[in-house]
Amino acid sequence: MIAGRTPWLAVAVAAPAVAGCITTGPDGPRLDHVELEGVGVEAEGVVLSMASATLEKDGTGTGAAVTGTRYSRPPLEIDAPRTSWDLKARSAVFEGGVTAKRGEFTLTCDTLTVTFAAGGKNDAVDLAVAEGNVTISRDQRTATGERAELHGETGEVVLTGNPTLVEGTNRLNGEVVRLYLDDERISCEKCHLVIDGSAIGPGSR
Repeated sequence: MIAGRTPWLAVAVAAPAVAGCITTGPDGPRLDHVELEGVGVEAEGVVLSMASATLEKDGTGTGAAVTGTRYSRPPLEIDAPRTSWDLKARSAVFEGGVTAKRGEFTLTCDTLTVTFAAGGKNDAVDLAVAEGNVTISRDQRTATGERAELHGETGEVVLTGNPTLVEGTNRLNGEVVRLYLDDERISCEKCHLVIDGSAIGPGSR
């Protein structure tokens, strides 16, 4: 059995059977207690299965007959015509038209500089800096700019140099666009958003 407080913003829970206790207070109905059977929980890097679980109103919970699996973030794969290494600085420069892939994301650029974490494993990327004609794509979403920084620990990409994000006929421009590769989030500073007219008004649904 396990017990603990759950970081709900980073957790997905699924269960075929759910029972709960709802009480009414001055602020309206409130869910005080939840019981689940056949529970599946997924958080960053961990998948758990439980025969049953309970959740309380304060965010704590318990689970019985728990089994779990850890998984790692997807690797960063890089292809380039030329590369040079500085072993003392633990860095490598890829040039001549670079293609880098991480999970479902593909990045292309003129030059990519990769710095590896000091004191860590040889393949632990601390920072990857892409420069020149930067394009980051996934499915129907494409981001472009002149410079991008990929932070290996967090999976955050900081895109600058007239960064633009295009999805279908919609376009987002800003001073800085941040992409979070592991949890499908985007943030933008000083943004300008253009939404296709067909998505607004009668018949848009």
